Amino acid sequence: MARLYSGASDEQLRTAQYGVSRAVKQMYYAVLLAKALAGIQKEALDLANQHLDTIKAQYKQGMASDLAVLRQQVEVSNTEPALTKARNLYDVGLTDLKNLLGLDPEAELSLSDGFECAPQGPGDLAAHYRAAITTRPEYRGMKYQLDLYTEMIKIERAGHYPYLSAFASRQFQGQSDSGFPGAAGQSWSTTAGLRLSLPLFAGGAVTSKIAQAGMQAEIARTNLAELERKIKIEVKKAWLGISEAAERLRSQTAAVEQARKALEATEVRFRNGLSSQLELNDTSLALNRSQTLYTQAGHDVCSADAQLDWAVGK
Repeated sequence: MARLYSGASDEQLRTAQYGVSRAVKQMYYAVLLAKALAGIQKEALDLANQHLDTIKAQYKQGMASDLAVLRQQVEVSNTEPALTKARNLYDVGLTDLKNLLGLDPEAELSLSDGFECAPQGPGDLAAHYRAAITTRPEYRGMKYQLDLYTEMIKIERAGHYPYLSAFASRQFQGQSDSGFPGAAGQSWSTTAGLRLSLPLFAGGAVTSKIAQAGMQAEIARTNLAELERKIKIEVKKAWLGISEAAERLRSQTAAVEQARKALEATEVRFRNGLSSQLELNDTSLALNRSQTLYTQAGHDVCSADAQLDWAVGK
């Protein structure tokens, strides 16, 4: 019984530890995402300023109108708030991460660059199911509870059986007017025997206790089956999430490269008067969107990977 209680307590502790580990990972990846998005917005603002410088130079040469300069200044002004917001989200996220880690808000905390957790694939779903059932601390703890109630049935059922016990004792008595009694004043008595208890009038109480323990065991068995179903759902959802995010990451990798090449070509055409300002800004926006989608996909892969690790009990 003590082993079962100890095992259940250990699994409860592991459940809490796994939950904290998952929360830290998810927060860490969220902060990385905010940092990356701030970098993307910084690049977008730099591009807008570069294009503004190009248009100003064209204006001085009589190749662009003052309206074109005003339009690009508006473009720069519209880009600045996005950068400010992205930086604020990063600072707030970093503060939340420090709080989760128990650090002072002003403590230095360095994050690695980029998302480096992208796996090749989510792996075999059936294998994840088996791993989760084997290692998830909640499931193991629930099994300990079922074993505990099953053991209680055996203990309560023993109340129907006769109880045989042995006992023995040895006593010393002595009398003396002074000092320790001598041999003549000493006496020893020894008692030993067997005690047989027959539960003749406890049948109803014992039967009730057995039934109660049986109901508790049945409830634990039902809860265990429901927990297994819940764990499989969590594993399946995490598996689907990482599959979808990995596919988006693969597709967006090429999209970012293509968008950057398109922007470079459009910039050359614009400087030569072969492309409009609208095309230039649209191409810049396309690059910004591709970078954002790529970064979001990288975050989603890492986040789903952490969720899958938690779901299978890693």
